[in-house]
Amino acid sequence: MERVAKRETDHAENVRDVFLRTLARHPRPEELAAAVEFLKGESDRREGYRTLLWSLLATNEFLFNL
Repeated sequence: MERVAKRETDHAENVRDVFLRTLARHPRPEELAAAVEFLKGESDRREGYRTLLWSLLATNEFLFNL
């Protein structure tokens, strides 16, 4: 997450990357919008991405993709 948080790309591109690497798929439009909105509200960019990753790891979808 350190590298993602340090990138100067926009949140939408980073969120797509996190979804692909974690769930092996692109985020649905509503997931992308919610994640970007969440990240915009975070004061600590690194902590925001860390929280996003943990939320994806906690989904049932991740558990069944193993």
